[in-house]
Amino acid sequence: MANERTFLAWIRTSIGIMAFGFVVEKFAFFVRQMSYYPIKSS
Repeated sequence: MANERTFLAWIRTSIGIMAFGFVVEKFAFFVRQMSYYPIKSS
């Protein structure tokens, strides 16, 4: 029973890490897009 909870905790942690990596990658893509199209101030 305890090892099942430990296994589920590892799964939950790995899913959280993957989600965090996905968010970081999307943010980096957004930053690259913003730097590709600079905002011109007139």
